[in-house]
Amino acid sequence: MCALFQGLQEPVVPAADEPKIKEVRAFVLRPKPPPEGGANPWHAGPPTAAPRCPAGAVVVEVEQDDGLVGVGCTVGGEAVCVVVEEHLAKFVEGQSARNIAHVWDRCWRGQTAQGRRGLGLHALSAVDLALWDLLGKITGEPCHVLLGGMTTARVPLVAATARPELARRLGFKGAKVALPRGPEAGDAGLRENAEAVHAWRRSVGPDFPLIVAGGGRFDAAYAAALAKRCEADGVAWFEDCVPPDEPAARRALSRKLERLGAVHGAGSREATRWGFDALADEGVGVLAPDVCRCGGPSEFLKIAALARARGV
Repeated sequence: MCALFQGLQEPVVPAADEPKIKEVRAFVLRPKPPPEGGANPWHAGPPTAAPRCPAGAVVVEVEQDDGLVGVGCTVGGEAVCVVVEEHLAKFVEGQSARNIAHVWDRCWRGQTAQGRRGLGLHALSAVDLALWDLLGKITGEPCHVLLGGMTTARVPLVAATARPELARRLGFKGAKVALPRGPEAGDAGLRENAEAVHAWRRSVGPDFPLIVAGGGRFDAAYAAALAKRCEADGVAWFEDCVPPDEPAARRALSRKLERLGAVHGAGSREATRWGFDALADEGVGVLAPDVCRCGGPSEFLKIAALARARGV
């Protein structure tokens, strides 16, 4: 019988003849101006009250000293680039891309005081994505094989769109829709939101999954009132309806939705296994991590294992 001693451990040092990471760099891709009538093509239609991040997408490159380059991405603009190049790079450069778990842990422990969520985790997610991409190029294997291989022949994709009927026509297996009005529009806005859901359901028929995304704009009472008005529409789940840092509101909404027979989803703005463990404690029935924000593929795997263990 063996025991794993968690005391003093020898540092992980790449072999002398092993390629090492020589540089980590990041740059911003600026978004195009929004089209007429919406923040982007997926949100064409009535203006939404959800705030938009204009900072732009971030691309991270991790380069080995033999010239191989791995690429990752996230959002957050120049602020994320600063975190990547001025902070995380020192934990990555000189390391081996074959030791991703070790590199992730170095980065995480190096910023727990400054970046356990938000821009810090956006940056770490992009670095982790780039490391997995680099490892795939080193081994000549696709990343899904490195991450454990296939568990299903095909992965169903859901489109985030204001036109779910087009998503269905294009072969997507569901649609996530953003509501046109926020709570500041009062009862009239609530009615308009419900009517939008009714219209989306009519446009796709009864058997196409619809996910209603709240963008963290509502309180529990408003979200539950909307769910009540949409009972006949068969919404798959209501996602991120309350602000991400209000656990009491999430618990209250979970209870309200359960009484209505509706499902509570959350997680697009959450990060790490510990954050998602808290969501499960709050009664969230669908965990929805974003691999570009939650900590990258390394942490995504742990979140998936957590969801399986928690029966979510």
